[in-house]
Order: sequence, then C-alpha cells, then structure tokens
Amino acid sequence: EPLLDADVENRRALSLLLTSRGRLERAHGYPDRARPFYERALALQQATSYDDGISQTLNALAVLHQLEGRDIEARDLLRQVVERYAGSAPPWRAHIMRLNAAAAMLRVGDVDDAVAALDAYQAAGGDAQLGVIHRLPEVDILLAAGRLTRALAVADALVDGAEQQALAGEFRAQAHLRRATVLQRLARPSAALDDLARASAQWEAMRRTLTTSDYVKRGFAEVTARTFYPRYVEALAAAGAPLRALEAAELARGRAFADLLAQQQADTWRPPTDAEPPAAPRWREGEGDRLSSADVRSELAQRGASLTPSIAPADVAIDSLVSATPLPPDDMRRVADAERAIVAVYWQGEDETLVWVVRPGADMALHRIAVDAATVRRLVAEAGAPPALTTVRGAPPTSPARRVTRDAGSEARARLHALLIAPFGDAVARQQRLVVVPHGALARLSFATLVDRQGRYLVERASVRYAPSLTVLQQLRAPSSRQPRPMRAVVVGDPQVPQGLERGGLAALPGARDEAMAVAKTLGTHGIASEVLTGTDASESALRASAARADIVHVAAHGIVSDTHPMTSFLALATSGARDDEDGRLTAGEVHRLRLHAELVVLSGCRTADGPVTGDGLSGLTRAFFAAGARTVLASFWDLPDATAERLLPAFYRAWQGETTADKAQALRRAQVRLIGQLRRGQITVPTRVGPMAIAEHPALWGGLAVMGAR
Repeated sequence: EPLLDADVENRRALSLLLTSRGRLERAHGYPDRARPFYERALALQQATSYDDGISQTLNALAVLHQLEGRDIEARDLLRQVVERYAGSAPPWRAHIMRLNAAAAMLRVGDVDDAVAALDAYQAAGGDAQLGVIHRLPEVDILLAAGRLTRALAVADALVDGAEQQALAGEFRAQAHLRRATVLQRLARPSAALDDLARASAQWEAMRRTLTTSDYVKRGFAEVTARTFYPRYVEALAAAGAPLRALEAAELARGRAFADLLAQQQADTWRPPTDAEPPAAPRWREGEGDRLSSADVRSELAQRGASLTPSIAPADVAIDSLVSATPLPPDDMRRVADAERAIVAVYWQGEDETLVWVVRPGADMALHRIAVDAATVRRLVAEAGAPPALTTVRGAPPTSPARRVTRDAGSEARARLHALLIAPFGDAVARQQRLVVVPHGALARLSFATLVDRQGRYLVERASVRYAPSLTVLQQLRAPSSRQPRPMRAVVVGDPQVPQGLERGGLAALPGARDEAMAVAKTLGTHGIASEVLTGTDASESALRASAARADIVHVAAHGIVSDTHPMTSFLALATSGARDDEDGRLTAGEVHRLRLHAELVVLSGCRTADGPVTGDGLSGLTRAFFAAGARTVLASFWDLPDATAERLLPAFYRAWQGETTADKAQALRRAQVRLIGQLRRGQITVPTRVGPMAIAEHPALWGGLAVMGAR
C-alpha cells in the first residue's frame, strides 16, 4: 500500500488494493474498519473513471450495509450496480452482480423479485459459470421460493465442489450450513445435524490455524458468531439435543478470551516487543528473502514512504500464543457442583432465547423462552435507563435529592424476571447463588435488579455473579499463584485529570476521594495494608508499579469506554511524563500488558463493566484486567452516585473480609440488601439548600455494580 500510494501513475491499482484491504478487515470481523478503505478506493476509481473497480467497491459497500442491518440500502445499491455496470462487465462478474442483487432482494422480503432475478441469472448460464464461493445465495433464494428439491440439488453440488476443490474452510463450512438448512426444511433433522457438525469441524480447524494475535482471534469469533453458530445452536436445541446445543454454545463464546487466560496461567505471557529497526536496509527489489512486515515497514520508513495504519496499535500488538480447549458438558456439571451455585447459561437467538440451567447434583435442563432478540434488546435498554426525575425545590440540578416521577424500567425489570429467571426461580432461591453466563444484549443487564411478582429484587433472594463462558469460569477458578502472606491493596481515588481530558468534560471527583479513604480504612480494620493514591500521586506509572504487587486493586476514577475501539477504553489517571504511556489514559490495550496477581480488581467508575458485545463476549476494561491476571473484577454497568458508592463499597469489603463463608458475590449482595433497606427507611440523606433530604430507593443507586469471574 505505501508503494502504490507513492505511485501517482497507478491510481487504479491502489484503488483495487484498498478495496481488498477493506475486504480483509470485513472478513476478519471488523466491518466498521473496512469502510474508510472502500471510501478512499471509490474516490480514486471515480476520479479515474474506472468502472470495473467502481462496481467491485460498490458491491463491497453493499455487503457492509447488510452487516450493519441496512438491508434496503444494500438492495438499492446493488440494483444500481447491476443497471449501470453489468452490461459492460465480463460475463462472470455480471453473474455475480445479479446474484448478489437477488440475495439482497430476498433479505428485505422481496421474494418474487429475488426469484425472478435468480431465474434470469440461471437463464444466462450463471449457475454453470460460477464456483462455490459465489453460488451460495442460490440455495437461500430457492428455499424462499419453496423449490426444495432444486435447493437440495444445488446444495449437494456446492458441498461436493467445495470438498473436491479443497476450498478454504469457510466456504466448505458455508456449503454444509446451506445444505443443513435445506435438510431441516425437508424434515431430515439427523442429516441436517450431521452437516452442521461438519461445518463446526471446519470452523474449528480454521481456528487452529489462526495467527497468534488476539486481534485476529477476536475478529474470527465475530465472524463465526454472525454466520454460523446461531444456526448450529438453535438447530441442536430444536432437534431435542440440549447437551449438544450447550456444547455448541460453549464453542461459540469467549474463545479468544479463554486463550488469553490459558496463556497467562501457563506463564507464557510476555509483553509484545516492537521490532528493532535494522541497522542497514535489508529489503531490496529482486531479493528472495522472506522478511517480516516490521522489516518492510522499517525500510519504507527510511525511504520516506507515508505509513498510515488503519488500526490502533493496541488492537494488533496483543499476542495470543495458547489455544484453550472448551469444556465438555460433563465438566460443565462439575463446575456447577464446585461453585455450589445455579449456573444459568443464556443464548440469545433471533426468534427465541435459550437458557441451560445447571444445578449442583442435578441434571441440566434447557428452557426455550419465546422472546425474540429485538424484544430483549429493548427490555434491557429500558431496564438500565435512568428514571425520569424531578429536582427537589431549592436543590441544585446535580443534586441526588430528586423525586422519581416515572420509572419505565420497573416494568422491563419485572418482565425480564418473568422471562429469564422465573422458569427456575425456586431453585435459585433455595441455592441462593446464581452464576450468569450472558449472551448478546444480556451481557449489559444487571440481573440483580430484576423484580419478581412479589416486588422483590433478585439480589434479595440470591447473589449474582457473571462469567463470559463456563470455560473461562473454570480457568478463573484455578488456584491463585499468590504466595501466602498478608494481603496488600492499592486504592486509587480522584486522580488529577490531565488538562486535555479536563477540557473534554472530565471533572474532579471529590466523592471518589472520600470513597478511597473509606475503603482503605475498612481494609485496615481487617489487617490489609493499603497504599492510597490520589490527586497527582494517582498516575499511570504509580498504579502500574503498585498493582503488580497488590492482591486488591481498587480504582475510583473516570472510566471511558469506547464501543467502536474497545482497546482504547481507558481509566483517567494523573500523568507523570510526556511518554505515550504516561498520557493519563490507562487504556485496555495497556492493561492487557500488565502482569497482575490480584485476587480482586474493583473498577468504581462510569460504565466500567460496559463495552461492545462481540462474538467473543463483552470487550473492554473488564476483559483486559482478567487477561492481565485478575481472578475477579467488580465493575459497574452505569454511573454509581457518590452518595451510595461511599457506603456500598466499604460495606462490600466488610462483608467479604469479615465473614469466612462469604464469597465476593455474596458480600456484594449483603452490602446491596443493606443499602436497599436503608434507602427504603429513608436513612440516607443528602444536603440541599432546604436541609437534608432522604433519597428514594431505586436500582440506579445500587444495582450497577456486578461481580465477574471467580468466587
């Protein structure tokens, strides 16, 4: 790319390369990063009247529209491509254009138009001229038209062709998946499941060949989560194979995450090192040596070529050298026995929600819940939305002394409880420990705040803990490498916000300083020495050094989570130098490189438990701290008000350290239940201009905190 970028006589070649770069990003699970390449390619192609290139890039943009759920825009764009460019394109490319347009019509429900377009494509000989890679949409359109016999014949031909030609595993997997869909429609479930198993084997074989990069593994997880595993899991559940469905669900979640944990536990973790530039240029035209990309980039830099990386270095520089094996169902049962908890493993399908309930000493049960993904997403958003408030007369607008006038979330929390918990709620109440393995939008749901028919919060009946997958939970249960000695803590509160971040709206947090002092005092009463870092002392370098020696890491600071670039999510700390890693932003990418032995990391900031929900689970700060070596992370789904945080967190530590039988989730439960009682009795007040005012009880005041990971 840098060479062609410098070749002003070869703009068309550069445009094709940019389109291919975009396709690579998309194929690796990062469609949002593909768009800038396509847009730049299209600008070059339009400037040089390169119609063939324009048609390719517009087709690629249409695929992006589909991945973003903009199916109508994708259909309209592909229709334009066919109308304008099919007549002048080579026949094989024209066939691809027409078939892609037909598939886009099908996705928006224009079945008749899609079938007509398919018939025209076949009449022109498209099905005889194209290979497996391009013909996959034929099966979908034939299925929609009810032409099952023809659909099966095409699917058989695609499977045979993919196997005979030894095509890349993805295309073989997609061919088997298409045939499985046809076989399901033909009421041949056994044959369909066989094809799905073969497709799964292809995906797993591809996974074993991935490069040792967390970036690539996360992207691969996104691709499989989007294209294959939903059909596989739901087909197994519908076929009455709940254990196989659970095993498939475990294959589909948290795999890149599990690899990082396996690497950390195997003590093979090492921070990635930047390649040193060679002493003299080693890359020459005509030489046959195979050199690394670092060598090539170094040589180009010496030539003065412009290098404009499209991805943040933090995303590509995290090594992932180990491959973890997912737990089989029998081991999943043993995890529930060892945890002495009900383990609820959720799967969010487009049309229904599945939950496997694994109880200690009992058989696993699968519940199929008739609620679609769109409804779940809406209910989760409503359940976490702040209530409509009216400020108490005379109180400042930012004061927590406000009245709840409307809480749309209460109905959502009640309905989610009825859907997600009630089918096995009695068992949860008896066990009093619940471990949630969420999926999709449920990764952002505070289960503790769900309300039963009697008006009781779930946290009043049981503790709640989260795990990305059962495999990850088992890894985090492994014995800690911490040497027997008195526990040590580092407590950060109200770091001095760097000037650049201050201008961005991050103000000082005096409540966080009070929280830090209260936490340190509470830990001290239990014999745990705390190093307290506040103001200018709470710098990145100070936290890194102290966290490496600490058993408890407590950070009360601003947390900024990026949904588009999760590795750039950061904790806002003080800055102690001009280096890039001392800019006051401790990013998730930097946390991945830490070496921790912490029993507990507490991230008492805004949305520190949040992040984009990907095929690998929830990405962001929590994942980073686990990968760095933390066994348990306590983080927040939303902002936690100062008035309750400075009470809730010390109470959590008292319960955890003061009772030998309390695990961290139980300790949080006791602190939350105690706070709920105080709020209901009007015992928590805040100062206002008209005197102290009691705060009304609401989940927004206590329900954001969640325990993730080990017990």
